[in-house]
Amino acid sequence: MFLRLAANQAKNLPYFMSEEMLEPLPRDPQEAGSLLGLSQVPSAFDVYKISTTSKVSVYESTIAPFSLNGGEYLRSGGGTQILVLDRGKFTSPELVGE
Repeated sequence: MFLRLAANQAKNLPYFMSEEMLEPLPRDPQEAGSLLGLSQVPSAFDVYKISTTSKVSVYESTIAPFSLNGGEYLRSGGGTQILVLDRGKFTSPELVGE
């Protein structure tokens, strides 16, 4: 099972995280957004889950730190993202929490 945080359900986004990544994620949206490397952070996140329906490969990487607008927006990164390319081998995203 993989999870995605979203301000609204965007069915075509390929970026997810594991349950192990969600548990230690800061509850403050700004801190969570920084760890996840988000350039814009909503006031709250919804949590969606997907599961595999058959054998599939996914790719995992560490989110890099970055800044925008000459340092106006600094993001620490460091979280782990999972890239799901073949969404046809997964269930539809299911809202599981906020």
